Amino acid sequence: MTSQNTTLPAPLPPTDLLGAKPAPRILMVGAGAVGQTYGYHLSRGGADVTFFVKEKYRAEAEAGFLMHQHRPLRGPRSFYYDNYRILSDVEEVAQNRWDQVWLCISSTALKGDWLADFCARIGDATLVSLQPGLEDLEYVAQVYDPAKIVAGLITFIAYQSPLPGEKLGRGVAYLLPPMTQNPFSPLLLTQGPEPADADLRCERVVDALTKGDYPAKVDPNTPLLMAFGSTAMNPIVAGLEVAGWSLKRFRKSPALEIATAAGKEAQRVAARYYGTSVPAALSTVRRPEIVGTLLALAPALMPFDIEVYLEYHFSKVGAQTRQIIDDLIRISEALPIVEQDEFGDSYEHIIPTRALRVLRNLLKDARLASITR
Repeated sequence: MTSQNTTLPAPLPPTDLLGAKPAPRILMVGAGAVGQTYGYHLSRGGADVTFFVKEKYRAEAEAGFLMHQHRPLRGPRSFYYDNYRILSDVEEVAQNRWDQVWLCISSTALKGDWLADFCARIGDATLVSLQPGLEDLEYVAQVYDPAKIVAGLITFIAYQSPLPGEKLGRGVAYLLPPMTQNPFSPLLLTQGPEPADADLRCERVVDALTKGDYPAKVDPNTPLLMAFGSTAMNPIVAGLEVAGWSLKRFRKSPALEIATAAGKEAQRVAARYYGTSVPAALSTVRRPEIVGTLLALAPALMPFDIEVYLEYHFSKVGAQTRQIIDDLIRISEALPIVEQDEFGDSYEHIIPTRALRVLRNLLKDARLASITR
């Protein structure tokens, strides 16, 4: 790993003497569990990977990352990952050319004046946005060319290891679910027989991952998958937090019905935001008895303690969970539904968010209780 010279080598020509394309130059914003997982597989596929981190994390990142890949029916594979460079100043970013820039940070970290300044320094790069918030893609598109943005839905589980009681070294552990392909889509979908630049950019993102043995695909429905996936998951996570992160307690408490009711409201808001209907496939997460059964089966299917993981991971990103719930309530009020009565007169009504509001208040109480414990 190179850390002495922060200015990277001059760009290679489009092809070498044998006609092979040069390695894509990829900048990962954030070196947490998500950034390390994607970064490792991109490096494994031959990409020239650089991490952009805050100065206070630079020395730790330069030392390399210990990683553990969970494998179904087998023990974890542990390895050391240091095939990358580190930058920590936006001026260093501007001094180099990038093919792709991946935003591997939370929805809350995305917000702020820094993003516009940062995007002004990445040239013509493809910007990969992975944030789960309903308005996150729109937020990114306000400061960067939408034709150069690719949306991606995170489909793996990753966390800082070891979990309490886990016998893994200090680093990052992750699990790629079997038979699952990570979907990506250009933010601007195009029509026509020939692929547009936005389509080619998305294909290059997918190609860089698949070369590193990471299953990925182009799926034009990715923004919708992100929206409905987030609105289905976040109320359940919030309900688990209210129940003290106990799956059994959650299944047997009123928090389960509140969370599933909140999930229904959240999915209606997402459908209104995108001008579409709620996918029928989400019917399973709208019924408490089905959600409860799935949660009861989850511990036997995971190669780690799922309860410990849920508390450990989602407590760290609790601000993101709360922000998403607050945003859903606000969006429901900002996008009223206009309908006509039997006399032809128009009237407005908003999507009810009573369960989301109850869940938000319960989260506040749970947060206060955890602070005073």
